[in-house]
Amino acid sequence: MNADLQHHIQDFLAYGRQRGHSPNTLAAYRSALNKFAEYAAEQHVTSVSGVTRQLLRAYAAEIGGTLSPGGAHARLRPLKTFFMWLEDDEVLDRSPMRRVSLPKLPKHILPAVTRADMGLLLAAAGESNHPLRDRAMLVLLYDTGVRASELCGIRLDDLQPGAVWTSAAPKDRVPAQFRCPERR
Repeated sequence: MNADLQHHIQDFLAYGRQRGHSPNTLAAYRSALNKFAEYAAEQHVTSVSGVTRQLLRAYAAEIGGTLSPGGAHARLRPLKTFFMWLEDDEVLDRSPMRRVSLPKLPKHILPAVTRADMGLLLAAAGESNHPLRDRAMLVLLYDTGVRASELCGIRLDDLQPGAVWTSAAPKDRVPAQFRCPERR
């Protein structure tokens, strides 16, 4: 595998850890960048300066033929970030990804859980070993549209009375509104 490219990938991932990127983000970056490094090595590219727009477009075309538009987009987006970082870090004069288009993603809004289904989920949570916690988690998911990984990362200190907690704002979800029944 391309040692120079791998060296820069490791530097980029260290930079991401320093910036506080989540472990899931870093894992996605690592996976996408390593797959590209394997492809580049197969094309006899030996350094980041050897990566051209044509190589990146050929790679995009290859993965576009095997992955869904969302999968191809997820594989190419870290490359765009990586090469812009190399430009910002003055390793490259100009990112070869600047004029490489990412696949267009279909715009669709995911359906919300219905009130009836939410009622069933809350009823099932009421029968668990931790009914109050489980119901609170379901209501938070339902009312805010927070990602499950974000919910799992919430600490008790994050939930102080009067505090405002903001989730990432994904474009493909519209949170539903639901009022939790009063505890009896």
